[in-house]
Parts: sequence; C-alpha cells; structure tokens
Amino acid sequence: MRAGGDREIPNNRTSDTTFVLDADGTLFDLCDSIGSIYARVAQVHGLHLDPQKIDGAVRAIWSGFQDEYLNAHHGYATSPERERAVWGAFIHRVFGQCTEARISAALEEDVYSAFADPTIRSLAAGAEAFLTRASTAGVGVVVATNNDIRTRVCLSGMEIYPRLVAEVFLAQDIGWKKPSAKFFKGIADTLGIPTGSIIHVGNDRKLDVDAAIESGCRAVLYDPHSRHPSFPGPVVRSFEELLLP
Repeated sequence: MRAGGDREIPNNRTSDTTFVLDADGTLFDLCDSIGSIYARVAQVHGLHLDPQKIDGAVRAIWSGFQDEYLNAHHGYATSPERERAVWGAFIHRVFGQCTEARISAALEEDVYSAFADPTIRSLAAGAEAFLTRASTAGVGVVVATNNDIRTRVCLSGMEIYPRLVAEVFLAQDIGWKKPSAKFFKGIADTLGIPTGSIIHVGNDRKLDVDAAIESGCRAVLYDPHSRHPSFPGPVVRSFEELLLP
C-alpha cells in the first residue's frame, strides 16, 4: 500500500479496524495562540502588533472564510497549489485588519512556515500512550487532515510519524477535503480496506463525525471540553477513553 508518493505504508495490522485520527484540535493543538505566533514573526520583520488584536481578527475572518477554505462551492476539491494560495489569502486578510503596513511576500512565507514548526504544538493528553498501545496490539492508526503538508512535517518533527502512525493523509494529496465522501474513500482505497473498517476520530461534529458516518465509516467525537453534551453517538473526552478493538 502506498500514499503520498512512493513511500510504502507499513502493513503489520492484526486487526481489521483502522483508526483515522484528525490532526488539529484532536491529535495535537497549538501551545500558543495564533495571534502570538503571527506577532512573533511580524516582529522579526519590523512590525509590532498586538497578539490579542490578531486573535480577534482571526476569529472574525475565519467565520466567513471557512467555506472558501473548504472550497465548499466546488465540491470541496483541493490541491497543493490551492492550499498554499488559500492560506496566503488568509494571512493577508488577518494582517489587513491589524495594520496598514504592506505585507511582504517574505513575511507571508515566514508566517505560513511558522506553523510547520513542531515545537509550537503539543500532543493531546494520552495520545502517545494510545498510539503506543495500538502499535503494540497491531491496530492500524493513520492521521488524516484538511490541513496541508505542514501537518506531516510537524508529526515527523514530533517523532510520531512514521514511528507510531503509518501515514499522514493530506486532503491536498487526496484531492478532496472533509466533508466530501471522496476524502474518506480516498483513504480507504489507499489502505485497501472498506470504509466500514475505519473508525474516524475528530473534534468537529460536522466534518469529522457526520461526514465520516455518511461516507460509510464509523466515527467517534473527540470532545475534551464537553462542548457537545447532547451528542448522541460515541464520544471520548481523552485518548485514554479510546478503546482498541
């Protein structure tokens, strides 16, 4: 089995089930606010901006940007080129609400690249222990994300991939983003398993749970802060609660 180029996906599974883990907000999270990261990079370029103001701009822009990010009006199709362009547009919009200074191509690139730094992220509590248990038990685990190549770079730098996860699936390589059924089918086809053998774990009810179930997968809502108290399906508050088949 191969994914993301010519690298062969290890197949030492002894279980028919494969866990597919969402990345941001599930397997790992930022150690600092987005505004703080933008501000630190901007300072290197001579711009002194308030991290809290940037955070406010991020929240305000994201609410109206998500459909564009997902490419919802074009069936959730994506590519590496589109991913880089859409993040560049987002960076410019955020800075545009925080400063009248010209945003150079170098600043945009440095902000974009800052989110590939593994030191700005931390694994969810219990995640590494779960991955180790799964590996020992021969249960397949991969990561799948709407985010771009930076996710794979981060997990490699954190020494999680390929040590404890067999592959990091990127929407830009599959060609489709969640909630498209083609996202989940692309993962299943590459792994050579039916979608029904997938347990998708993620923190977004629409993108990670509802979309996975509609695509024929099983799904578990990761809800560490109990934001979905009335959710009727399988839910875990931590990776310690994830049971192996």
